[in-house]
Amino acid sequence: MIETSPPPPRSSGFTAWMIETVRLFEERHGPCDDGEVVRTLPRGPAYERAAGRNLALADRLGLPAAARRWRRGGLAGLLLLALAALLSGIFAASTAVGDGSTPINLFWAIFGLLGLSWLTLLLWLATLPWGRHLGSVPARLALGLASRLGSGQAPWPRAAPEAATPAEQARLWLPRAASGLLQRAGLWRALGGLASHGWWLLALTSALLTLLVLFATRRYGFTWETTLLSPEAFVGLAHGLGALPAWLGFPLPDAELVARTTTQQSLSSTEQALWSRWLLGCILVWGILPRLLAGGACLAWVLSRRRRLVPDWGSPGLAVQVARLRDDVAPLGVADPAPAQPSWPPAASTPASQERWSQAAGTRQVLALDLPDDIIWPPADLAAPTMDAGNLTDRTPRNRLLAHYASHPPAELLIALDARQTPDRGTLATLHELRDRVPDARLRLYTPAPDAPRLQVWRDSLAAAGLALPHEIRLLDGTEPPEAGHD
Repeated sequence: MIETSPPPPRSSGFTAWMIETVRLFEERHGPCDDGEVVRTLPRGPAYERAAGRNLALADRLGLPAAARRWRRGGLAGLLLLALAALLSGIFAASTAVGDGSTPINLFWAIFGLLGLSWLTLLLWLATLPWGRHLGSVPARLALGLASRLGSGQAPWPRAAPEAATPAEQARLWLPRAASGLLQRAGLWRALGGLASHGWWLLALTSALLTLLVLFATRRYGFTWETTLLSPEAFVGLAHGLGALPAWLGFPLPDAELVARTTTQQSLSSTEQALWSRWLLGCILVWGILPRLLAGGACLAWVLSRRRRLVPDWGSPGLAVQVARLRDDVAPLGVADPAPAQPSWPPAASTPASQERWSQAAGTRQVLALDLPDDIIWPPADLAAPTMDAGNLTDRTPRNRLLAHYASHPPAELLIALDARQTPDRGTLATLHELRDRVPDARLRLYTPAPDAPRLQVWRDSLAAAGLALPHEIRLLDGTEPPEAGHD
């Protein structure tokens, strides 16, 4: 029985991004040719081997370089958003106080500088209990901007051009892989909030600094204006807004000063300076500090969940690779073996076998995959000059032979299999690699009877795997069954 693999290893966000991109690309466009990659993987846990496979394929497809360009585009997008925030703060502050020719309406100055910020903050707070997507709009906009600036492509891949190379097609999946990682880690809302609060923090800080410069270089008057409300209403408003700033040392106007300001009486320069500091304190306490606290909470959220940025190991694509790359699963063999078969030496791993491979390059060869010792090998009906490549019973001789065939393939190859065994994924993968190296390859299936049910299982498995290899039937003693044919 196969032992349970250890839990998936933790990986950096960039590593998980590369693994996910390869997974999405293979799910859409089919598996990559990974024969050479798999043979160079070190032994170890299946999850680490599967991760190493996808990272090697990502390097081959040029994904790390494309991801770095994509990240540079993201940085450029953030710089543009920061510049927009700074300019917005300057414009808002200049508009709120004017050029000094008329007194500043304190109510409209507060509302103009803090109204939209508080409206968006309350909306963000109200949507926290619902849905994982509601807070992700700013982050998705930043993702789209990064994709446009980094590669000039849309952030969500659609139909790739017919002439696109595999590397170009794979790069289209970088944004979606990043989105999937963030979604599973629960970071979309946190990043969306961090982007939103960071933008407002820059804008309000820019507005505060602009007000400081304007108040230091111009003379401004202040007033509370109303037609319906009594002066006492502004006293409560001024004291309510100025209570918290007063704890930080900002001045709090008394009721008499508020009343005189509503009647547009002339104020002394000291009283005008008091109102300017009161306004600055309100911007700091009611504008900047709430965004600073909310942004800090989002940053803590991101830091606490960043370890959850891992590939989707439960997806079919990665689950197949993990099962395929287990060290405790032989690449060749049976799914339901017959009991107690004796072991045999790996004939193809001997120096004599290697010498035969080299001498037989370009000729006809035969090899067996995991044949038991009750089947005579090599067969007696070989036509000269046919060379025996051996009976491959474990991974080492198989990898050695495949590496040799990559540069010295035989002209023809006959592959013998025990049809009593059930075709597994490793056997079919080996047949794929042999067929890729030796186009003129055919199979010989050994069976106890020409109508054995396992023969049809083999035919169905070969067809499902896309292995349109001709095959012939032989009985266990090597003879051809009556009325046998070739498919």
